[in-house]
Amino acid sequence: MNFNMRKIFLFKFIVFAAFVFLNVFIFKSLKLLILELVLLTIFGFLYSKKAKKTILEIKSKKIRGNFKAIFIADYHSNPADGVLEIIKSEAEDSDFVFLGGDIVDDKAEDYNVDELFSAVGERETFYAIGNHEVRRKDLSELINYFKNNSTYLSRKTSPISISNFEIYGIDDATVNESDFNYSLLYFKETLDNEKFNILLVHRPEYFEKYMDAGFDLVLTGHAHGGHARLPFIGAIVAPGQGFFPKFQKGLYKKCEQNMFLTSGASKKKYLVPRFFNRAEVVIINFMEEL
Repeated sequence: MNFNMRKIFLFKFIVFAAFVFLNVFIFKSLKLLILELVLLTIFGFLYSKKAKKTILEIKSKKIRGNFKAIFIADYHSNPADGVLEIIKSEAEDSDFVFLGGDIVDDKAEDYNVDELFSAVGERETFYAIGNHEVRRKDLSELINYFKNNSTYLSRKTSPISISNFEIYGIDDATVNESDFNYSLLYFKETLDNEKFNILLVHRPEYFEKYMDAGFDLVLTGHAHGGHARLPFIGAIVAPGQGFFPKFQKGLYKKCEQNMFLTSGASKKKYLVPRFFNRAEVVIINFMEEL
């Protein structure tokens, strides 16, 4: 953790410690504390059962007109309750859809994404590969499936131009980390800075490299928001980052550049179900800044 992250964690820990102190030493009731913690635990699981819709507004002078996009990642062949319903209702007036990796789980016998593409309909869809897809033995067949149902983004197929958008994608770093790093350097040299450049990539921990490459917006997943989160503290652990991850979920900014990290769209359990961490479908409203 960097210094700022340590300060945030310390503040949250102090708040939690104050909560415990208030119950044990002021109200002098250990039973009350236990009851509150039990109720909080039950609420944490129930709160996380149904997916939410998250609205992200992006304004830029590089954008020409107004556009709407849907973004999900970490679908894992097992969508959380409400995910498909949100996608279906929002797809009607969306311009394009971003699928940010781990759409298919490595252990799924069937891809189980036909319903997803049915919900998306005829919207132009972009897909970047995640680490779970990489681990599948049928990776080649899986990529062909996505090519038949979407635009598969990699260094070789990027960018795709829509209006004043340039849309890029990279295979997950577990495919070939050297090629992953080379792709970012290559993009840095070839980006058209008059365009609004979007990168679809699975992992958030390379944030500084994405920003250095010059992208206006990076869409990532992988961290699952920590999957299970503690009140006042947040994520304890996230894949690829370890304990107390720097990148958990939400919007991360550097000057005029942005990275949005989604908490994922799956109800898959990782030791425990989601806890104080709802799955989400992200609706991105792109707006021209006048």
